[in-house]
Order: sequence, then C-alpha cells, then structure tokens
Amino acid sequence: MLWGSAGCPDRSAAGRWRHTMAATLHKIRVYGKLAAVVAVFVLAAVFLLQNRERVGLRFLFWQTPAVPKYLFVLGAAAAGVVIFQVGARVGRVVREVRQMRRDERAAQEARAPIGPKIESKGSS
Repeated sequence: MLWGSAGCPDRSAAGRWRHTMAATLHKIRVYGKLAAVVAVFVLAAVFLLQNRERVGLRFLFWQTPAVPKYLFVLGAAAAGVVIFQVGARVGRVVREVRQMRRDERAAQEARAPIGPKIESKGSS
C-alpha cells in the first residue's frame, strides 16, 4: 500500500506513478550491476585465453619458474587490491585514533576551570 505525506493511503495516480517509477529504477540499477559483473567476467575470460604463453620473471638474483602470463598479471592485480584494502584499514584506524585523542582533549578542556585562577589572600 502506498502512503501519502499525511500518513494516509495515497491512492492517487501520482502516488502509483511514483511507486512504479521507484520500482523500475531499482530494477534498472540491479540489472545494470549484474550486466557490469557479467561483462567483467567475460573480459577476464578473454584476457585469460589470449595470455596463455608461459613466461619467467627475473629480478636481480631471483627467478621464477615459467608460468602463464595471466597468472603474473592477475597476481599483481590481487596484490594491488590487498595493498589498497590494508592501506584503507590502516587509514581508518589512524582517523579513529586521532578522533579519540580530539575527544579526550575536549573532555579535559571541559573539566578545566574557566577563567583565571583567583587566589585568596589568607591572614598570615
């Protein structure tokens, strides 16, 4: 059932149109994402089929055995994703620590007395 702004059922043509349009846009978004995922998998399959020749990697005194080229490329991409995710999590922790320190400083300042400290002169 559709609800209008006054809290009562909205049975007007405009209410039905808004509901139908929202449902249609949601379907478009879902099917668009599905099409993007399928396209990525198709492109990945084409990439794998075109890069099957075996290659070895040499760096200074280190050498890898000959493996298909796509394994190197996919391994580098996976390493990039892992490094990005680790960096994002480290950044999130750093932001949380900074926010925690700001909150602690604000709490200390709130507890501190306001204004100059007045000393009473006692009889000596």
